[in-house]
Amino acid sequence: AFSSSTIDVQSHTTTEVFVHGGMAYELGALEFEQKPKSADADPRMRRFRYMSVFKQQSDGTWKFHRWLAQSGAQE
Repeated sequence: AFSSSTIDVQSHTTTEVFVHGGMAYELGALEFEQKPKSADADPRMRRFRYMSVFKQQSDGTWKFHRWLAQSGAQE
């Protein structure tokens, strides 16, 4: 999907952040327009609810650990 189109993010909203020990969870909503590189295809709006998971490293920094999304979701 990404090699055959471009992405134009319309909105990105974080609705909740929760930290528990060495793990952090972010819940939010993402809306973007997917524009196909092919001239004969129409742009398409995409909406997702998502959860990002971050894991704290031994040096205290945070690294992205997981990303889960539900397509077509409304806030």
